[in-house]
Amino acid sequence: MVFLMAPAFVAPFMPHSDPHAVSVRRTRLGAWTLVQTIDPFLKATNCELYSDDVLYENGVVVFQFPRHTQTYDAVYSLNGTAPVSWRINALELARKGASFSSDDVENPSGGQVSIPFSVLSKSVTITVRPNATGKSHTLRLAPLLGARAKALLMGCYQSFDGSTP
Repeated sequence: MVFLMAPAFVAPFMPHSDPHAVSVRRTRLGAWTLVQTIDPFLKATNCELYSDDVLYENGVVVFQFPRHTQTYDAVYSLNGTAPVSWRINALELARKGASFSSDDVENPSGGQVSIPFSVLSKSVTITVRPNATGKSHTLRLAPLLGARAKALLMGCYQSFDGSTP
């Protein structure tokens, strides 16, 4: 015996999309990629920009060197000026929620050097050297500034810069 079900009875049991489901959107902005994680339930959007080995999130620019690279003695130079230790910004980085360690007890930095965006915002270039023997990395800031401005227009507001709404 075969039972046929009318469509009116099937519809309530069909799966439907969750209007509160978190979605992730990736957008290319020149050499940078914007990742927006949108949570309609919390009415929140978390954004990060990345390009090769540099990440921008919560008002912090993170340079990723090889994971085994010791970065405790890292220094940076803005526009070719005298190098400065990244540690001078430790308090501001902590306020913005920057991570200073990983699970690696031998190299807690995981090869990362974090610099607050506020320090860079009026510069043309930044050069970061992870340690006395490490290869330095120079970043032209204009592409980051342009991508950041576009991201702000796309809905990445306060949380993007490390402040709360």
